[in-house]
Amino acid sequence: MQKLKQTLELADSIGRFIEYWGFKRIQGRLWTLVYLSAKPISTSQLVDLLGVSKGLVSVAINELVDIGLVARADKVPGGGQTYVAQQDMGAVIRRILRDRELALLNNTHSCIDSMLAFSQNELDEAGLSKERLEQLCNLTLAHKSFLGGLISQSYSSIAEWVSFVRSASKLIPKS
Repeated sequence: MQKLKQTLELADSIGRFIEYWGFKRIQGRLWTLVYLSAKPISTSQLVDLLGVSKGLVSVAINELVDIGLVARADKVPGGGQTYVAQQDMGAVIRRILRDRELALLNNTHSCIDSMLAFSQNELDEAGLSKERLEQLCNLTLAHKSFLGGLISQSYSSIAEWVSFVRSASKLIPKS
């Protein structure tokens, strides 16, 4: 893989997007280069392309392996490791949504439920609106339902994911 300016700009852009979702920017940058590479790419190639330390690449690429987005491939002469991108990204995305986002929504719903158990007098004394708590509860349940439906889909490839998202977006009214 050659060090193309546009490739690095894309890797940086995806890195910023991934960082927004709570991952490390370097993980997004590395994943992009591994995913776009036509053949397994080595740690030293990734270091050279990104101009970062071998230690940073090593830690971040191992995290990507643990997440399931990248897999180890062959060793290169001298003992260096090469990597390839996992093709079944759907399973990884579903697992992350289930383990992280759905867990957050479940925790939020549990907190709201515990507050809804308060008497009207207790809510009044605390200056809280039961109606607004119920609205938050409904909002949380709607998002749990939506996310649960998304997680239950069996897409695995990027093409299947794109097709699913396009179909789902047609259900959203245009403004």
